Amino acid sequence: MSQNLDTSEISNWRSIITSIVFVITNTIVLFPFDIPVYIPRGLLDATRDTLINARVITQRHGPKDEQDKPPKRFAKFNFQLNFITAPLIADLFLLAIGAIGPREVYEGTIGADNIAPYDVLLVFLCLGYIASSLEDSGLIRWLVFKVIKAGGGFGRRLFCYLYTSFFGLGILIGNDPIMVSFLADMTRISENIVHPRAWIHTQIAVVNIATAILVPSNPTNLVLAGTFNIKFVSWTANLIVPISGTAIILFPFLLYVVFADDSLIPSSIKLPPLLPRTQPEPRVNPNIPDGRGLVTEEGVDEKGRGWSLAVEDILRPLLDIERACLGIFVMTATIVILLVLNAVYLSGGGHPDYWVTLPAAFIMFSKDLLVGWHNRHETRETARLNREKIQRSRDEEARKEEQKKKDASQRQQDQELHQGISSLAKLCVAGAQHQGLNGAGSGNNSNTRRDGEMTFPDGNSASALTVSNPSGRVIAVCMPRQGEPQTLVTNDGLEPSVVRTTQEGCEHQKERTFDEEKDELQQIRAITTFSSSSPDPKNVSDVPEVSEPHSLPNIKSRGENDEKGKKPPQQDLKSLAPPRTLQSLVVDACRWFQETFPAAATALGHLPFVLVPFILSMFVLVQALVSTGWVLIFAHGWSHWVEKTGWVGSMGGMGLISVVLCNFARTNIGASILLSQIILAWQNIQSNNGISDRCFWGTVYSMAIGVNYGAFSMAFSASLAGIIWRDVLSVKGIHVRRLEFIRVNLPIIAIAMAIACGFLIFEVYIFRDDSTYKA
Repeated sequence: MSQNLDTSEISNWRSIITSIVFVITNTIVLFPFDIPVYIPRGLLDATRDTLINARVITQRHGPKDEQDKPPKRFAKFNFQLNFITAPLIADLFLLAIGAIGPREVYEGTIGADNIAPYDVLLVFLCLGYIASSLEDSGLIRWLVFKVIKAGGGFGRRLFCYLYTSFFGLGILIGNDPIMVSFLADMTRISENIVHPRAWIHTQIAVVNIATAILVPSNPTNLVLAGTFNIKFVSWTANLIVPISGTAIILFPFLLYVVFADDSLIPSSIKLPPLLPRTQPEPRVNPNIPDGRGLVTEEGVDEKGRGWSLAVEDILRPLLDIERACLGIFVMTATIVILLVLNAVYLSGGGHPDYWVTLPAAFIMFSKDLLVGWHNRHETRETARLNREKIQRSRDEEARKEEQKKKDASQRQQDQELHQGISSLAKLCVAGAQHQGLNGAGSGNNSNTRRDGEMTFPDGNSASALTVSNPSGRVIAVCMPRQGEPQTLVTNDGLEPSVVRTTQEGCEHQKERTFDEEKDELQQIRAITTFSSSSPDPKNVSDVPEVSEPHSLPNIKSRGENDEKGKKPPQQDLKSLAPPRTLQSLVVDACRWFQETFPAAATALGHLPFVLVPFILSMFVLVQALVSTGWVLIFAHGWSHWVEKTGWVGSMGGMGLISVVLCNFARTNIGASILLSQIILAWQNIQSNNGISDRCFWGTVYSMAIGVNYGAFSMAFSASLAGIIWRDVLSVKGIHVRRLEFIRVNLPIIAIAMAIACGFLIFEVYIFRDDSTYKA
């Protein structure tokens, strides 16, 4: 697209709104947050009922305590604004108000100015599938295991070997597969690595440095190479010296300056020994769903089983040799063919990249499907058995949790019973004294009154006093009978008991057994009515408050309680199964695919599909800046900077700007798209005066270094690899804070950029001249 050099367009309302939306969107990407959305409960229930009746979704039953709660008028949902949703909303908003039109959308998806977004996505996803297949085959784990074994337990030697191996792997397969490697597991199970900071930060730094050498290793390289028509071979030839020099000089700086602490990189690494197996067990493919059974990805349980398996994954990695060999062959052949065809066809204006990577990925995908179908019976049986083990474990955990709740409830009831007995003991003594007084003057005392009586089968009767807990349940009954000790019957919810007290005091005798009390408890069940008979307040002092009359609970024997606790016969599970819905069909289909083709499903699950909406929306938004004149304004500013500082200043300035923009322009991909458009506009501005070959290529390659190194600078959102790195570490139990990420990475990125730009300036000075650059 030929850019308009008129800067007056930025004064209209479309340009102003576009710039505001761009800034707000980048801020949201840097600091994502959730927006609470409240939906009326009636509308939500009507929509859910409609979908359930149409058998689109499956009806869900929440916990019983949630069902008992009264429903709220509004239901709360959290809408996430992040690097995926914010650019899409921004593009839709600009389309709705007419700030951009179909032209910007077309150029942001199909392509403009030698940039084909769909080609970038296809190349990156296809190579990503091949790299994920290599990682899932266990090749990376096996190679790192060999590195750990070669380290011999020496900390600094192992740090050097891992540094070198991650650099080499980053060149060949990119950064994403290495981000999910088990380096976090190794640092966690080591006995003398206090904090994994040195190892994990070195991992993300060296891998992103390595991805700058080959174009297919990073989507930012594909964007820049496509924009400026750079051959893949020329890209590698110009950047291999600065990148390799950075890796060589940065290593001692990390070892002796940034991480110069024995708690971070100890002199010796102590890994726990691998427990010997009492009997050989077949290794289960980790790609099979629930293949590890009870052990989750967090990895460590209290019994040590998860810990031993984490150690086994490191010291005895599982390697699929056939898949690994095929992946190495396909990846190597793809890169070689890309380099050759790119050098041949690029001069003719062709873009054959995805025509090479797409068949290569199809070969790996077909191999995974064939192997999965051949082993489908074994993998399905393994998944089923492990799924049943997990379900049994969850049921057992639920049963233990329910038992804990019952025990806690019983302890609370026992405490209430103890308090009731203490209060009732005083009451029984007071009642006995009161009854003795009434018996002494029974012939003339007409004030004695019985509000209620207990009638026993032997014809005797007695007054009754009850004690209730705060919830109103009767927990004790006091029965003072004439001429007999006080009888205290407790009802604690489990097993009734009888405690006798004397009339002289509240000294408790030894509790009687259940068999000894059986006869008397049977008599107590025959009681018909009773009420509280309070003593005369004039004769009794400090008498606790007595509850209102209650019906005496029916005290069951232990055998009757057991009969009551028996469960009814089990019903037919098929009759209780929910109806089939579209949701259940999709879930079953996904599970069937995972169990039948575990390798293909795992590799597809590791692909960064979130890049598709992000890259396309970012291209559209940058095209909006181009059409509204803002890119031209930025290009004029850059042109003035170059005129004041020369070609050395242009290289240093572009390196700094590219690193900063990675953190504020929606990852390094967004920075690559925006900066490439600015350089193209700068080229059009200087079309009459011309740009020196040394200045132009120095600017382009310093930008290439900056957008790769900027991935580990100040924010996790500076690159997709940074986001994956943070999420993987979080799953492993290692949480990296934002300020810690900045504090550790700032010295690393500063020294790395200084080294790389120094090598690049020296290289450009030798191999480039001041002749005018010709596109």
